[in-house]
Order: sequence, then C-alpha cells, then structure tokens
Amino acid sequence: MKEVTNHFIITRFNLQMKNEMTSKAIDQIDVSTDEDYLRSRFDLFLKYTVPSVNSQTRKEFEWLVLFSDQTPTHYRKEIEEIKNRCPHLSPIFLNSKINYKEFVTKYIKSKLDNKTPLITTRLDNDDAIRNDFIQKIQKSVETLEEKDQVLIFPDGFQYEEKTGAIANYCFPENHFSTLICYGEEVNTILDYNHMEISKLYPTIFLEKSKAMWIEVIHDNNLLNRIYYTLENANNTVQDFRNFGLCISINKLSKVRQNLLILFNTPKNIWRLFKQYGIKKIGERMLKK
Repeated sequence: MKEVTNHFIITRFNLQMKNEMTSKAIDQIDVSTDEDYLRSRFDLFLKYTVPSVNSQTRKEFEWLVLFSDQTPTHYRKEIEEIKNRCPHLSPIFLNSKINYKEFVTKYIKSKLDNKTPLITTRLDNDDAIRNDFIQKIQKSVETLEEKDQVLIFPDGFQYEEKTGAIANYCFPENHFSTLICYGEEVNTILDYNHMEISKLYPTIFLEKSKAMWIEVIHDNNLLNRIYYTLENANNTVQDFRNFGLCISINKLSKVRQNLLILFNTPKNIWRLFKQYGIKKIGERMLKK
C-alpha cells in the first residue's frame, strides 16, 4: 500500500474571478473588500465549509484557502481565529496582479516530499464535503494504478437555504473533483475547468449513488441554481451530521414541495436570461 501524504484541498475565497461564458468579472462588486459580500461569505464558510473539513476522518491533508491581500483587517483576524480551530487551514493572501494558479503550483512544489503522488482537490467556500470524503480519495489512491488521473464523486445534494429544499444531484462534471499526478511536473486541479477535466484525464467515478458533497444554493449565488424535480426531490434528509454540520432540515409539506417543483424551471430560465442574455445562451446551446 502506498502512503498518502501529499494531499491539498484548494479553495478560492475572495479573488476576483472571470465568467468563462462572458469573459467578464463574475461579481459586479469588489469581492476582496465589499463588506456585505464578505460578511455573507464568511458566514457560509463558517456554517458549511469549515465544519465539513474539520470533520474529516482522515487528517493527512493541507487546506489552502486563497484570499485577496486587500481583505480587511477585521476579516484577517477572523481568519486567524478559524485557523486556530482548523489546524489544516493554510491561508494565503495574494495580490490581484499575481497569477494565483502559478503561485499555488510553486507553493505546493515547495512542500512536496518524494514518497507519494500529488493529490489536489477543489472545494468552494460555500459548500461542504462528507466526513469520509478525504478518506475515500486516499484509500483509492493507495490501490490505483500509478498514473495521472481524476477522481470524482458524481453524486451529492443541492440544498437551497431559502426554501429548505434538498435535491439528490448526480453531476459528473461537478466542482469537487480531485487530480492525481505522478512525476516531476506539478499540475493542480486549479489548472483545469471542472466541466472539461474528465475529457483530459482518465477518470474514475467513486461512491456512485452516495451523496458525498453538498452544493449550497443561497441568495448570493450567481451561477448555481437548484435543479428540483419530481425525480430528484429529497424530503427525507433530516440533518447533515455526516458532513459535520449542526443544522437540522425540517421536512417540507407536500403542497410546498410541489409548488417549489412547479416553479423551479421557470425561475431558473429567468435567472439565466437575466445573467447572460439571449445571445450568450444561444451561443452556449449551439456549442453543445
């Protein structure tokens, strides 16, 4: 069995990002300093992401969280408090002129030993992973053929905070993917679009039909939306203890559930048109 130690979870926190469909900034505000955005995002981070990482049954990993170097002082103090509770967390503050992907590659390269492959896992700052997420990855690596490849848990939950709706969600191109690399060249999961990476590397899908992650849908989501249908509506999950979360979910009434299902598709269509416009949506559909 191969010992697994070179495992890095990577989370981008408040770096200004571009939308790949529009080539424009995803956010209309300066996410590095905007108080409303940061307060909301820190609350989500503390409620979902931090507890889920802290609850991992296997602890051999480092969690790189990428912050803007313009992050206000009072939030830097909060980051230090989070680090005290979460020893795996390594906050990294980056200037907007720095290529963050190249910086992460250099950082990881400086930390590597020669014993094991490099493992990098993507995690957003408002989502959660099941408590055995890291364990399942590392146990798989211990037995897999030694070649560059991608590991993906295709199944998870979508949880909409505002309505309390939970959907079973099978999304093979999800943003919780893991890249395994051997050899001297250092590539990380950040180097690839999560929608494309399975076309570039041999890909193994793990724990099919078992929810291994939670995508949280909230008021500040610009790109994500819940896909809530008769087929995938889940009204049985009462809590998320297996994700390290101390929140309880009340069952929806049948009437409320059916109304959410009925209006979900029109609501998502409206959000798409509002965000991208008819021209961009048409171009996207033609490409597919």
